[in-house]
Amino acid sequence: MADRFKLVYVGACSHRFSIGLFRNIVASNPLHPMNVVLVDIDERLLTYVHKILRNMADKAKVDIRVESTTDRRKAFEDADFIYLSISVGAQESEWTDIHIPLKFGIPQNTGDTVGPGGIFRGLRSIEKVRSIRIDLRKRKNVSADGRTRIPTKSRETVLGASLKSLCRKASIGEKR
Repeated sequence: MADRFKLVYVGACSHRFSIGLFRNIVASNPLHPMNVVLVDIDERLLTYVHKILRNMADKAKVDIRVESTTDRRKAFEDADFIYLSISVGAQESEWTDIHIPLKFGIPQNTGDTVGPGGIFRGLRSIEKVRSIRIDLRKRKNVSADGRTRIPTKSRETVLGASLKSLCRKASIGEKR
């Protein structure tokens, strides 16, 4: 590891998830000084998310350098840790993940972790995660994370890759 820990956050524009992760990054004093590279396909939203993390770090007076890019391969260079939090299909698909099972009597507080919604999300995500894994194939000592338990297990099986799930809400459920 270099003098500065480098964390790459793929899917940084996740509307509900990124702020909580940013709080954790800012509070992770043992990892400071830190470089955080935010990666997303939405360049416009990436600008806003970059400003949010930058402002949080400035307010907390912590040594975090923030970069943003839509080029994940470039971001992966010299990364100590890569955190994956993508949502293929965005909010509209998440609504489907929860409401289709509900029509058949299967209530879920979140559709990305367990049950039919988790399977739907896993199926939507596998190809994208596979392409990210191909980008990482030559790298060593990188933990790539799907943000959920069951889709992570299915991705691990399909991809033949070791993925670590760090879902911060999997055991406590979503707060409403």
